[in-house]
Amino acid sequence: MMSMEKVTVSDIDIEVERKNIKHIHLAVYPPDARVHISAPEFMTLESLQLYAIDHLVWIRQAIARINSTERQSDRIYVSGEDHYYMGRRYLLKVHEKGFGPTVKISGRYINLFVKYGADKEYLANAMKEWYRAKLMHLLEKLVPKWEEKMGLNCGGFTIREMKTRWGSCNQRTHKLLFNLELAKKPKPCIEYVVVHELAHIVSKNHDAQFRAVLDRHMPMWEKYRDELNEFIL
Repeated sequence: MMSMEKVTVSDIDIEVERKNIKHIHLAVYPPDARVHISAPEFMTLESLQLYAIDHLVWIRQAIARINSTERQSDRIYVSGEDHYYMGRRYLLKVHEKGFGPTVKISGRYINLFVKYGADKEYLANAMKEWYRAKLMHLLEKLVPKWEEKMGLNCGGFTIREMKTRWGSCNQRTHKLLFNLELAKKPKPCIEYVVVHELAHIVSKNHDAQFRAVLDRHMPMWEKYRDELNEFIL
């Protein structure tokens, strides 16, 4: 049974999530630089606070890096607005044609065809469903490809909007979950997330065994990881 607590170090609030794990995992998540510790159930808050103090310099550096990262402003879905797909920037063109929704790429434009008088919510949902279909089509190729290369089998996969993770792997069912925002990222970054989550079938933690799997199958994984996180969408 997982529980959530909190410790404060200097002026930084840190979430503490207790799990049935052996090692501490410290992370700072975009977009709001939320600091999170996953900790073994037996550890006291005092020992976790000391751990955070020991890693305070790293925490502050990670927070500063996220806060300085370029961010895309909230989308309002009007013609001329920037939208990303597979790592490329496109300009949106909204066409009110009395039918739709349909999305087509032409040159440097993403053309969104919608019914007359469509509101922002309708336009946003149309784009999300297009992204979902495109990402699903790609993952249906990438997941089997990497399952074969790595000699692993997952329990299927789904796509969902997520705020703090690019993906996850259920340790019991080995079912993979991918963030819808991946559709906006370059293909090598998407492949990295696939390999990353499949590697969790071997090891649920980000330990030496886990890193060895990544090193063996995707030697440039750290480059793709950094590229994945350098621009917050």
